[in-house]
Amino acid sequence: MPAVPRLTPAPSVAGACLSLPPAQVPPGYAPPPAFATAALQHTRVKLTWDADDAVRKRALARRLTQDELHEDDFRARPAPQPWP
Repeated sequence: MPAVPRLTPAPSVAGACLSLPPAQVPPGYAPPPAFATAALQHTRVKLTWDADDAVRKRALARRLTQDELHEDDFRARPAPQPWP
């Protein structure tokens, strides 16, 4: 059976704790540039779920007659199921 090479850490890093933050900023460090891409700058997103629904707005603004209110009440109730 051939030997499988394993990745082993370098001896200088083997016993070090890598989760601690550095005590000071290294000399000559420059922060990375601000995140910007051409795709973000040339895109216009239209949020349609925030737009008003014109049909719903007209329906809510219209005054209903007493007969229309009764008819809507009857339509909202489920019809009785016939016996088999």
